[in-house]
Amino acid sequence: MRTPPVAHSQTPNVFKMLPLLLTLAGAAGCKAPPAPVAAPIDAEGVAVTWLRDQVFDDNTRQMPRFVPGVDPAAFPPRLMVDRVDEYQYLDLWRLRVVDGQVLVEALVEIAGVPHIQGLRLKPHEQTWRIAGWEGAPRPAQTDQASAAADLALPDDLAALALRGSRASAVLPVEAPLPEDPSAAEPAKVKVALTLAGTEGDCDDQRRLKQTLNAATTALAACGASISGRGGRFTFAVVFEGGTPRPTAELQETTLLDATVSTCAKAAFEALPTSVSPGATCTATVRVTLRPLDEK
Repeated sequence: MRTPPVAHSQTPNVFKMLPLLLTLAGAAGCKAPPAPVAAPIDAEGVAVTWLRDQVFDDNTRQMPRFVPGVDPAAFPPRLMVDRVDEYQYLDLWRLRVVDGQVLVEALVEIAGVPHIQGLRLKPHEQTWRIAGWEGAPRPAQTDQASAAADLALPDDLAALALRGSRASAVLPVEAPLPEDPSAAEPAKVKVALTLAGTEGDCDDQRRLKQTLNAATTALAACGASISGRGGRFTFAVVFEGGTPRPTAELQETTLLDATVSTCAKAAFEALPTSVSPGATCTATVRVTLRPLDEK
């Protein structure tokens, strides 16, 4: 007598379907990874981001931000504090370009005391990377620190600076502004002009401030190429009695585009002389340009 065939079960083979079930469960329970945040591509953005947010990151995360051979742990402010919260980035004071490298001066707070720290960046593998720094931060003179002292240049760049080397065209710049600042359409920037100090025969401070404020419209036109970003600069404006116009010399700036500073110099030197014959007055003038939509 033959044994009847055993009927096959209609139940699905769970083990064969296990990979599919796991895939479906993962898709239902996991969210898509967040879109990566774009890293800053300009030297100023790289410097500010690192000084503000990344100084104390571990070395594994730090190394892609540095040129080979530079140790992130040797950054001077890191060695001067016992706790992370004793360091704070405050502001960016000046940027200069020498032979294609960007020299940054930043205002940082170390254990409650403001200091100016120099930082150097250079292009490496299609991005800006940190290449070194000033040996030690300089204590700031006041809460509104002045970066008048020059940032010490590394040996390989010092000779270039002393020769008056022009900056290499590594950074993009805007088109040159018109020679006459008043000929340009006023930019969408706010101009804040401060008389930071005077030397010499500057007896009539009110009249001097009125004269300097007359440059505001022209300075706004000078800011056309930085609309949306903003920036700061300081000029020494010298009025001499008996001469029709003052002279102006740039002392410090956070602006990489030299055309803006050149335009601002022309704006100040278009002012009338506002001192008595025989008198000499030097005014230190600080100008901040901000986008109109900035609070």
